[in-house]
Amino acid sequence: MYNQELVTIIVPVYNVEQYLPKCLDSIISQIYKNIEIILINDGSTDRSLAICEEYKEKDNRITIFNQKNQGLSSARNVGLDNAKGDFISFIDSDDFVAADFISELYTLLKDTDSDIVQCDYIQVEEDDAVFIPKSSSFRTEEFSAYEYLQRLYSKKIYPRNVVVWNKLYHKNIWDNIRFPLGKLNEDEAVVHYIYDRATKITVSSKILYFYLKRSGSIMNVSPDMEIKRYLHYLETLTQRSDFFELKGYSELKEETLAQKGKLVRRIYKKNKKLDSSLVNYDLLICNYNRLVYDALDENIKLYLKNRYIKLKLKVRLLYIYLKLKYKGNLSHSIE
Repeated sequence: MYNQELVTIIVPVYNVEQYLPKCLDSIISQIYKNIEIILINDGSTDRSLAICEEYKEKDNRITIFNQKNQGLSSARNVGLDNAKGDFISFIDSDDFVAADFISELYTLLKDTDSDIVQCDYIQVEEDDAVFIPKSSSFRTEEFSAYEYLQRLYSKKIYPRNVVVWNKLYHKNIWDNIRFPLGKLNEDEAVVHYIYDRATKITVSSKILYFYLKRSGSIMNVSPDMEIKRYLHYLETLTQRSDFFELKGYSELKEETLAQKGKLVRRIYKKNKKLDSSLVNYDLLICNYNRLVYDALDENIKLYLKNRYIKLKLKVRLLYIYLKLKYKGNLSHSIE
Protein backbone atom coordinates (compact mmCIF):
# COMPACT_ATOMS: atom_id res chain seq x y z
CA MET A 1 0.00 0.00 0.00
CA TYR A 2 1.38 3.36 -1.03
CA ASN A 3 1.11 6.66 0.78
CA GLN A 4 -1.60 8.64 -0.90
CA GLU A 5 0.05 11.55 -2.72
CA LEU A 6 -2.13 14.46 -3.82
CA VAL A 7 -3.92 13.98 -7.15
CA THR A 8 -5.44 16.96 -8.97
CA ILE A 9 -8.60 16.32 -10.96
CA ILE A 10 -9.32 19.02 -13.54
CA VAL A 11 -12.94 19.46 -14.67
CA PRO A 12 -13.84 22.13 -17.26
CA VAL A 13 -17.50 23.15 -16.93
CA TYR A 14 -19.71 24.76 -19.57
CA ASN A 15 -23.52 24.56 -19.67
CA VAL A 16 -23.79 21.01 -18.33
CA GLU A 17 -26.38 21.45 -15.57
CA GLN A 18 -28.12 18.25 -16.65
CA TYR A 19 -24.99 16.09 -16.32
CA LEU A 20 -22.76 17.86 -13.81
CA PRO A 21 -24.21 16.36 -10.58
CA LYS A 22 -23.56 12.81 -11.77
CA CYS A 23 -20.02 13.75 -12.76
CA LEU A 24 -19.26 15.45 -9.44
CA ASP A 25 -20.89 12.67 -7.39
CA SER A 26 -18.57 10.17 -9.05
CA ILE A 27 -15.53 12.33 -8.23
CA ILE A 28 -16.25 13.14 -4.59
CA SER A 29 -17.04 9.44 -4.01
CA GLN A 30 -13.57 8.29 -5.06
CA ILE A 31 -12.05 5.60 -2.86
CA TYR A 32 -8.78 7.49 -3.17
CA LYS A 33 -9.38 10.43 -0.83
CA ASN A 34 -6.33 12.67 -1.21
CA ILE A 35 -7.57 14.62 -4.21
CA GLU A 36 -8.07 18.24 -5.10
CA ILE A 37 -10.92 18.94 -7.50
CA ILE A 38 -10.51 21.99 -9.71
CA LEU A 39 -13.73 23.10 -11.42
CA ILE A 40 -13.34 25.76 -14.10
CA ASN A 41 -16.64 27.40 -15.00
CA ASP A 42 -16.11 28.63 -18.56
CA GLY A 43 -18.83 31.27 -18.71
CA SER A 44 -21.82 28.95 -18.30
CA THR A 45 -25.22 30.56 -18.84
CA ASP A 46 -27.23 27.82 -17.11
CA ARG A 47 -27.07 26.59 -13.48
CA SER A 48 -23.66 24.96 -13.84
CA LEU A 49 -21.86 27.52 -11.65
CA ALA A 50 -24.55 27.28 -8.96
CA ILE A 51 -24.16 23.49 -8.95
CA CYS A 52 -20.40 23.83 -8.59
CA GLU A 53 -20.91 26.13 -5.61
CA GLU A 54 -23.38 23.72 -4.01
CA TYR A 55 -20.84 20.91 -4.22
CA LYS A 56 -18.07 23.14 -2.89
CA GLU A 57 -20.20 23.71 0.21
CA LYS A 58 -20.33 19.94 0.72
CA ASP A 59 -16.69 19.13 -0.07
CA ASN A 60 -13.75 21.34 0.83
CA ARG A 61 -11.50 19.57 -1.66
CA ILE A 62 -13.26 21.53 -4.43
CA THR A 63 -11.85 24.80 -5.80
CA ILE A 64 -13.81 26.83 -8.35
CA PHE A 65 -12.37 29.16 -10.98
CA ASN A 66 -14.82 31.34 -12.85
CA GLN A 67 -14.02 32.92 -16.22
CA LYS A 68 -15.70 34.34 -19.31
CA ASN A 69 -16.27 31.75 -22.01
CA GLN A 70 -12.91 31.03 -23.64
CA GLY A 71 -13.24 27.38 -24.57
CA LEU A 72 -12.16 23.98 -23.33
CA SER A 73 -8.43 24.57 -23.86
CA SER A 74 -8.42 27.74 -21.76
CA ALA A 75 -10.38 26.06 -18.97
CA ARG A 76 -8.03 23.07 -18.83
CA ASN A 77 -5.03 25.40 -18.84
CA VAL A 78 -6.40 27.25 -15.80
CA GLY A 79 -6.60 23.89 -14.05
CA LEU A 80 -3.03 23.01 -14.98
CA ASP A 81 -1.75 26.43 -13.90
CA ASN A 82 -3.33 26.05 -10.47
CA ALA A 83 -2.84 22.33 -9.80
CA LYS A 84 -1.08 21.53 -6.52
CA GLY A 85 -1.10 17.75 -6.90
CA ASP A 86 1.80 15.47 -7.73
CA PHE A 87 -0.39 13.83 -10.36
CA ILE A 88 -2.97 15.12 -12.84
CA SER A 89 -6.18 13.69 -14.26
CA PHE A 90 -8.82 15.22 -16.54
CA ILE A 91 -12.52 14.43 -16.41
CA ASP A 92 -15.02 16.06 -18.76
CA SER A 93 -18.03 17.48 -16.94
CA ASP A 94 -20.63 15.44 -18.84
CA ASP A 95 -18.78 12.17 -18.17
CA PHE A 96 -18.37 10.19 -14.96
CA VAL A 97 -15.93 7.69 -13.50
CA ALA A 98 -15.91 4.54 -11.39
CA ALA A 99 -15.34 4.90 -7.65
CA ASP A 100 -11.90 3.31 -8.01
CA PHE A 101 -10.85 5.38 -11.06
CA ILE A 102 -8.06 7.24 -9.25
CA SER A 103 -7.07 4.44 -6.85
CA GLU A 104 -6.65 1.89 -9.65
CA LEU A 105 -4.67 4.25 -11.88
CA TYR A 106 -2.50 5.51 -9.01
CA THR A 107 -1.65 1.97 -7.89
CA LEU A 108 -0.90 0.93 -11.46
CA LEU A 109 1.34 3.97 -11.95
CA LYS A 110 3.31 3.22 -8.78
CA ASP A 111 3.50 -0.55 -9.36
CA THR A 112 4.89 -0.10 -12.88
CA ASP A 113 6.92 3.05 -12.22
CA SER A 114 5.13 4.72 -15.14
CA ASP A 115 4.77 8.38 -16.05
CA ILE A 116 1.34 7.93 -17.65
CA VAL A 117 -1.27 5.25 -17.05
CA GLN A 118 -4.47 4.71 -19.00
CA CYS A 119 -7.70 2.82 -18.35
CA ASP A 120 -10.40 1.68 -20.74
CA TYR A 121 -13.76 3.38 -21.16
CA ILE A 122 -17.24 2.70 -22.46
CA GLN A 123 -19.54 5.08 -24.27
CA VAL A 124 -22.97 5.63 -22.76
CA GLU A 125 -26.04 7.33 -24.15
CA GLU A 126 -28.14 9.82 -22.23
CA ASP A 127 -30.35 8.11 -19.62
CA ASP A 128 -28.83 4.70 -20.38
CA ALA A 129 -28.19 2.31 -17.53
CA VAL A 130 -24.48 1.53 -17.30
CA PHE A 131 -23.56 -2.11 -17.73
CA ILE A 132 -19.97 -3.12 -17.02
CA PRO A 133 -19.02 -6.62 -18.18
CA LYS A 134 -18.31 -8.83 -15.17
CA SER A 135 -14.70 -9.89 -15.27
CA SER A 136 -12.22 -10.43 -12.49
CA SER A 137 -9.27 -10.24 -14.87
CA PHE A 138 -7.92 -7.51 -17.09
CA ARG A 139 -4.66 -7.08 -18.92
CA THR A 140 -2.00 -4.41 -18.74
CA GLU A 141 0.60 -3.50 -21.34
CA GLU A 142 3.69 -1.37 -20.94
CA PHE A 143 5.14 0.87 -23.66
CA SER A 144 8.05 3.20 -24.16
CA ALA A 145 7.24 6.69 -25.42
CA TYR A 146 8.17 5.78 -28.99
CA GLU A 147 6.18 2.54 -28.89
CA TYR A 148 3.08 4.41 -27.81
CA LEU A 149 3.59 7.12 -30.42
CA GLN A 150 3.50 4.32 -32.97
CA ARG A 151 -0.07 3.64 -31.83
CA LEU A 152 -1.35 7.16 -32.53
CA TYR A 153 -3.14 6.14 -35.72
CA SER A 154 -4.35 2.72 -34.62
CA LYS A 155 -8.06 2.41 -35.44
CA LYS A 156 -8.29 -0.58 -33.11
CA ILE A 157 -7.73 1.48 -29.97
CA TYR A 158 -9.09 4.86 -31.15
CA PRO A 159 -9.96 7.20 -29.42
CA ARG A 160 -8.16 5.93 -26.29
CA ASN A 161 -4.83 6.84 -27.81
CA VAL A 162 -5.65 10.47 -28.66
CA VAL A 163 -7.64 11.79 -25.68
CA VAL A 164 -6.38 13.10 -22.34
CA TRP A 165 -9.33 12.15 -20.13
CA ASN A 166 -8.83 8.41 -19.45
CA LYS A 167 -5.40 8.79 -17.88
CA LEU A 168 -3.34 9.71 -14.83
CA TYR A 169 -0.13 11.70 -15.36
CA HIS A 170 2.90 12.67 -13.38
CA LYS A 171 2.49 16.42 -13.08
CA ASN A 172 5.94 17.16 -14.53
CA ILE A 173 4.82 15.64 -17.84
CA TRP A 174 2.77 18.82 -18.32
CA ASP A 175 5.57 21.27 -17.55
CA ASN A 176 5.48 24.02 -20.21
CA ILE A 177 2.82 22.19 -22.23
CA ARG A 178 -0.65 23.72 -22.53
CA PHE A 179 -3.65 23.22 -24.78
CA PRO A 180 -3.81 25.57 -27.81
CA LEU A 181 -6.38 28.32 -27.41
CA GLY A 182 -9.25 28.65 -29.86
CA LYS A 183 -8.64 25.27 -31.50
CA LEU A 184 -10.83 22.23 -31.92
CA ASN A 185 -9.21 18.78 -31.65
CA GLU A 186 -7.30 20.17 -28.66
CA ASP A 187 -6.41 16.72 -27.29
CA GLU A 188 -4.86 15.69 -30.61
CA ALA A 189 -2.81 18.90 -30.57
CA VAL A 190 -0.89 17.95 -27.40
CA VAL A 191 -0.83 14.15 -27.01
CA HIS A 192 2.32 13.60 -29.08
CA TYR A 193 4.24 16.09 -26.93
CA ILE A 194 2.93 14.44 -23.76
CA TYR A 195 3.69 10.86 -24.80
CA ASP A 196 7.17 11.76 -25.96
CA ARG A 197 8.07 12.97 -22.46
CA ALA A 198 7.17 9.69 -20.78
CA THR A 199 9.72 7.03 -19.95
CA LYS A 200 6.98 4.44 -19.61
CA ILE A 201 3.24 4.39 -20.42
CA THR A 202 1.09 1.60 -19.02
CA VAL A 203 -2.35 0.73 -20.39
CA SER A 204 -5.02 -1.21 -18.52
CA SER A 205 -8.07 -2.82 -20.11
CA LYS A 206 -10.12 -2.19 -16.97
CA ILE A 207 -13.17 0.01 -17.60
CA LEU A 208 -13.08 2.97 -15.23
CA TYR A 209 -14.29 5.90 -17.34
CA PHE A 210 -17.76 6.50 -18.79
CA TYR A 211 -17.94 8.76 -21.82
CA LEU A 212 -21.33 10.33 -22.48
CA LYS A 213 -22.36 10.79 -26.08
CA ARG A 214 -24.94 13.55 -26.01
CA SER A 215 -26.94 15.42 -28.61
CA GLY A 216 -25.03 18.66 -28.08
CA SER A 217 -21.60 17.12 -28.50
CA ILE A 218 -18.94 18.28 -30.94
CA MET A 219 -19.84 15.38 -33.22
CA ASN A 220 -23.14 17.12 -34.06
CA VAL A 221 -21.84 20.31 -35.63
CA SER A 222 -22.78 22.70 -38.43
CA PRO A 223 -20.97 22.53 -41.79
CA ASP A 224 -19.14 25.76 -40.95
CA MET A 225 -17.91 24.31 -37.67
CA GLU A 226 -16.97 21.06 -39.38
CA ILE A 227 -14.77 22.95 -41.85
CA LYS A 228 -13.05 24.65 -38.93
CA ARG A 229 -12.57 21.29 -37.20
CA TYR A 230 -10.96 19.83 -40.32
CA LEU A 231 -8.74 22.90 -40.70
CA HIS A 232 -7.54 22.65 -37.11
CA TYR A 233 -6.84 18.94 -37.44
CA LEU A 234 -4.79 19.54 -40.59
CA GLU A 235 -2.82 22.17 -38.67
CA THR A 236 -2.29 19.70 -35.82
CA LEU A 237 -0.97 17.04 -38.19
CA THR A 238 1.40 19.57 -39.75
CA GLN A 239 2.74 20.58 -36.34
CA ARG A 240 3.04 16.93 -35.32
CA SER A 241 4.95 16.10 -38.49
CA ASP A 242 7.33 19.00 -37.81
CA PHE A 243 7.80 17.79 -34.23
CA PHE A 244 8.62 14.25 -35.37
CA GLU A 245 11.13 15.63 -37.88
CA LEU A 246 12.78 17.64 -35.12
CA LYS A 247 13.00 14.52 -32.94
CA GLY A 248 14.41 12.42 -35.77
CA TYR A 249 11.36 10.13 -35.87
CA SER A 250 11.33 9.70 -39.65
CA GLU A 251 8.88 6.79 -39.73
CA LEU A 252 6.41 8.61 -37.50
CA LYS A 253 6.71 11.69 -39.69
CA GLU A 254 5.88 9.62 -42.78
CA GLU A 255 2.90 8.02 -41.03
CA THR A 256 1.64 11.44 -39.99
CA LEU A 257 1.90 12.73 -43.54
CA ALA A 258 -0.03 9.68 -44.75
CA GLN A 259 -2.70 10.38 -42.15
CA LYS A 260 -2.93 13.92 -43.49
CA GLY A 261 -3.38 12.61 -47.03
CA LYS A 262 -6.21 10.32 -45.90
CA LEU A 263 -7.85 13.23 -44.11
CA VAL A 264 -7.69 15.40 -47.24
CA ARG A 265 -9.46 12.66 -49.22
CA ARG A 266 -12.11 12.38 -46.49
CA ILE A 267 -12.71 16.14 -46.54
CA TYR A 268 -13.17 16.09 -50.30
CA LYS A 269 -15.70 13.26 -50.06
CA LYS A 270 -17.55 15.21 -47.37
CA ASN A 271 -17.68 18.19 -49.71
CA LYS A 272 -19.47 16.09 -52.32
CA LYS A 273 -22.17 15.11 -49.83
CA LEU A 274 -23.14 18.65 -48.82
CA ASP A 275 -26.85 19.43 -48.93
CA SER A 276 -27.36 21.76 -51.92
CA SER A 277 -30.41 23.30 -50.23
CA LEU A 278 -28.24 24.96 -47.58
CA VAL A 279 -28.48 28.74 -47.67
CA ASN A 280 -24.69 29.18 -47.85
CA TYR A 281 -24.07 26.13 -50.03
CA ASP A 282 -21.89 27.92 -52.61
CA LEU A 283 -19.69 29.46 -49.92
CA LEU A 284 -19.32 26.10 -48.17
CA ILE A 285 -18.28 24.44 -51.42
CA CYS A 286 -15.69 27.15 -51.99
CA ASN A 287 -14.32 26.77 -48.47
CA TYR A 288 -14.13 22.99 -48.69
CA ASN A 289 -12.38 23.24 -52.06
CA ARG A 290 -9.92 25.80 -50.75
CA LEU A 291 -9.16 23.68 -47.69
CA VAL A 292 -8.47 20.59 -49.80
CA TYR A 293 -6.52 22.44 -52.48
CA ASP A 294 -4.23 24.22 -50.01
CA ALA A 295 -3.44 20.94 -48.24
CA LEU A 296 -2.66 19.23 -51.54
CA ASP A 297 -0.73 22.11 -53.06
CA GLU A 298 1.56 22.13 -50.05
CA ASN A 299 2.29 18.39 -49.98
CA ILE A 300 1.28 16.67 -53.23
CA LYS A 301 4.86 15.60 -54.08
CA LEU A 302 5.35 14.20 -50.59
CA TYR A 303 2.05 12.30 -50.77
CA LEU A 304 3.09 10.70 -54.05
CA LYS A 305 6.41 9.54 -52.53
CA ASN A 306 4.96 8.36 -49.21
CA ARG A 307 5.24 4.58 -48.72
CA TYR A 308 2.36 4.52 -46.24
CA ILE A 309 -0.09 5.82 -48.86
CA LYS A 310 -1.46 3.17 -51.21
CA LEU A 311 -1.19 3.70 -54.96
CA LYS A 312 -4.96 4.02 -55.36
CA LEU A 313 -5.08 6.90 -52.89
CA LYS A 314 -2.04 8.58 -54.49
CA VAL A 315 -3.80 8.55 -57.86
CA ARG A 316 -6.97 9.89 -56.29
CA LEU A 317 -5.15 12.72 -54.49
CA LEU A 318 -3.37 13.72 -57.69
CA TYR A 319 -6.69 13.69 -59.58
CA ILE A 320 -8.37 15.89 -56.93
CA TYR A 321 -5.43 18.28 -56.92
CA LEU A 322 -5.41 18.76 -60.69
CA LYS A 323 -9.19 19.05 -60.84
CA LEU A 324 -9.27 21.77 -58.21
CA LYS A 325 -6.26 23.56 -59.65
CA TYR A 326 -7.72 23.92 -63.13
CA LYS A 327 -11.49 23.62 -62.64
CA GLY A 328 -12.25 24.11 -58.94
CA ASN A 329 -14.09 27.06 -57.44
CA LEU A 330 -11.45 28.54 -55.13
CA SER A 331 -12.68 32.12 -55.00
CA HIS A 332 -13.14 32.14 -51.23
CA SER A 333 -10.55 31.60 -48.51
CA ILE A 334 -11.12 30.08 -45.09
CA GLU A 335 -10.99 32.44 -42.15
